[in-house]
Amino acid sequence: MSGRRRYLLLSISLIVALNAWLLGSVWWNRQEPVDSQLQLSQRELPQYRSSYSAGLRLKRELHISYRWPDQQAENLSVEQMSQLGFDLQRCERQRYSWQPSREAFMVLELNGPAYQQELARAKQRLENARAALRRQPARKARQQVLQSAEKDYQRTEQVLSRLLVVAVGVDAQQLRQQYGQRTMYAIVPAVVEARLDYSAADHQAQCTGYARMANTQLSVPLALRQPGLASATAQDLNFTAQVAFGRTLEPWLQTVQVQP
Repeated sequence: MSGRRRYLLLSISLIVALNAWLLGSVWWNRQEPVDSQLQLSQRELPQYRSSYSAGLRLKRELHISYRWPDQQAENLSVEQMSQLGFDLQRCERQRYSWQPSREAFMVLELNGPAYQQELARAKQRLENARAALRRQPARKARQQVLQSAEKDYQRTEQVLSRLLVVAVGVDAQQLRQQYGQRTMYAIVPAVVEARLDYSAADHQAQCTGYARMANTQLSVPLALRQPGLASATAQDLNFTAQVAFGRTLEPWLQTVQVQP
């Protein structure tokens, strides 16, 4: 057997083995029981547009949209970074942000206390703006504040994702014990990166970190590619979708229902 043919067979074998491993991982992740199931909407699953196609990428892919509560900075605290295994002493040598990223787990809460508190704060800001305008109805600044508060409340109530980050940790089982409601809380693989924050008043470097969901993409199976998904635009499409998180905590799309 020639060397070229041997390398060709080896390459084909590696490709076959890799695909078999990927299919096996998907199969195992989707075995019962699932870890959690969330009923999401277009607010949590915005569409991807494609620069190389006239249609929307929604026909093939969705994107899980989550965010941090408005009262909580995206930066993780020093205590959190220490618990996640980062070396905080390296901050003194300005090499803190050079540390490699670490794997962790993130808890996503759907339409739960964190979102309801956020909505309540937006409503309180709106009520305060209305009261201030009643006291000084002629002041243009008060009118502008009210308009801003109205837009903020409407956006929070009707547009923004209701999927909020409420915890980050290294032990998925411990997080599940703390957040046991499986139709409200999803525990997902995350990546944590160290970074320096210079936003303090004294401009001194603060050792912080940032956590992000490792995989936010959802493939839309052929059986779920309804006509409405293919023809609607990102602005007028309303739908609900059931997303499951399996044994390896990876998400997949179970059902999609386009709303009239």
